Amino acid sequence: MCGIVGFVDFGGQTSHGILSSMTDALVHRGPDARGEKEFRISEAQVGLGHRRLSILDLSEAGSQPMVRGHLWIVFNGEVYNFEEIATELSELGHSFKSHSDTEVILASVLQWGFAEAVKKFNGMFAIALLDTATKTLYFARDRVGVKPLYFYRSGSLILFASELKAMHAHPSFSKDICPRATANYFRFGYVPASQCIYKNTRQIAPAELLEINLLDGTERSSRYWRPEEMFGSEKLAIDFDQGVSLLTESFYKAFEYRMVSDVEVGVFLSGGYDSTLVAALLQSKPGRQLRTFTIGFKNEKYDESVYASAIAQHIGSKHHELICDEQAAQGIIVQLPDIFDEPFGDSSAIPTILVSRLAREHVKVALSADGGDELFGGYNRYAYWQRLERQAKRIPGMLSRSIPSGWIKKSWGGGFPGKRTLDFIQRYHDPTTSFETKVLRTSQIVQESFVNELLGETYDPWFDLSTNCDLPKFDARGHGVQQMMQMDYLLYLPGDILTKVDRATMSVSLEGREPLLDYQLAELAFRMPMDWKIRGSERKRILKTVTEQYIPRSLLDRPKKGFSIPYAEWLRGKLRNLLYENLSNLSVRRHGILNPKQVDQVCQRFLKGDATTNAPVWNILMFQMWCNRWL
Repeated sequence: MCGIVGFVDFGGQTSHGILSSMTDALVHRGPDARGEKEFRISEAQVGLGHRRLSILDLSEAGSQPMVRGHLWIVFNGEVYNFEEIATELSELGHSFKSHSDTEVILASVLQWGFAEAVKKFNGMFAIALLDTATKTLYFARDRVGVKPLYFYRSGSLILFASELKAMHAHPSFSKDICPRATANYFRFGYVPASQCIYKNTRQIAPAELLEINLLDGTERSSRYWRPEEMFGSEKLAIDFDQGVSLLTESFYKAFEYRMVSDVEVGVFLSGGYDSTLVAALLQSKPGRQLRTFTIGFKNEKYDESVYASAIAQHIGSKHHELICDEQAAQGIIVQLPDIFDEPFGDSSAIPTILVSRLAREHVKVALSADGGDELFGGYNRYAYWQRLERQAKRIPGMLSRSIPSGWIKKSWGGGFPGKRTLDFIQRYHDPTTSFETKVLRTSQIVQESFVNELLGETYDPWFDLSTNCDLPKFDARGHGVQQMMQMDYLLYLPGDILTKVDRATMSVSLEGREPLLDYQLAELAFRMPMDWKIRGSERKRILKTVTEQYIPRSLLDRPKKGFSIPYAEWLRGKLRNLLYENLSNLSVRRHGILNPKQVDQVCQRFLKGDATTNAPVWNILMFQMWCNRWL
């Protein structure tokens, strides 16, 4: 696990000192070693920088930038199946000087070419590879987007980095705000994984390959994995019990891959089904004692540590627990703009940072059990969609588009829940409404009218997020939940969840791995019938069945809490000054992005106890604190 940076300067104006500053801006991602290399390719000046967190081959032989023949690489992440690939390459005549997945990547590219080599990698990665023979710079990101890679291009300059803070070290980096990404941040609480808060900047998308021709500066982009093509694939022709056996085998292989390391590996354990499955299955291996880590809170409403402790005792892991007081959690809020150098509104980042700090006292690698909800149907919003979908079917599509909403309310009776449901029904049946609007509008944190009023002249109504994935056509025959799960996998998972875990873990030089996001495991899940995942009120049915082979249901059956904190209580109480300081009329006007009147109105409602304003106020606060730090 590392941090990578680099540049291509067709004007030749970037000094070695700038490359060093960019590299050292990511010291938290790789405190063990650093490396830099500069090149002259025709008219282009090229620089590669690397900060190393030593996980595989702790010797100097694993250092980067690494060279093999005419290929140079800086690489962030892990290729878990590198030993299998190395065996295949050895049979083809390759030899290796290290026990490093980086060297295997280089040999794979020499043998099969960049695009074909990347398809063989099972792991999490962001790769920048320079071919001095073909004068091409290649980029690749892992299939789901576990590891970040930002890309900036303006004029004669290209920059890339694991985090935006490294780009700030280049004096020519422009910090103009992107209205489209800003609007999407306020819609969802995060910037989508292929966008960026700055103009001229984006993230390399999950499963994207990007080539830069250094002779003429042209770009070519493609994708090497398309999960959207698999979502509607033919389902498994086996019964449920056979599916449980097949999934158990797939879990075991995926989880064991994530144990490949030359340092000790631990597991984040919340006590929920997903993290329990990871910990229990791995701990079941004879002779292994796993370290597990849990953060608890004194407020019982948010505390799950008692459940995690019971699970740890049952499986026999070496458990580490920290009961955190409010002061420690609150202290992290002011650090969030530094850790997340792009606006980020998921408040569960705070406990994720806390558990990362606890784990880093004992291990260098920790497994996080993200992805189970998206793959196996665990979120409460899937049930919410099902309720709305059932209501939509009570009114024929033609009627919903042609008759007044007042008539519908009258005919519906007292059970009609209001405008939001009516809006859903009319979107649901409207053939001209896009897939994103039908599904994503339901996932929005706030109404679109609020985003419009909040951003005023800078509001961007553009809502198409399909730039980097070919979204399936909306199907109104009762498969909305499946399509909602698809959108979460393509957008919410990399944009929110994986961003949170990467920044939280790397802020303390901890490598976070995601065993449930193995791509072969995902491909199996895509082929499972929906009733294996959601049946009636039961969600994650097959995952729970597998987990209960290791843990009694009595230790697991409880309401889903999530990884949350009482931030609204804090901001109405001891942290109220944080609102006054960052959301004052003067502070909002200073940046000129948000409408001060709208900010003031929503803050007043929030301080009077309106719970519907909790998420909007938190997102506004995170945005303003980010502006104060980086603009």
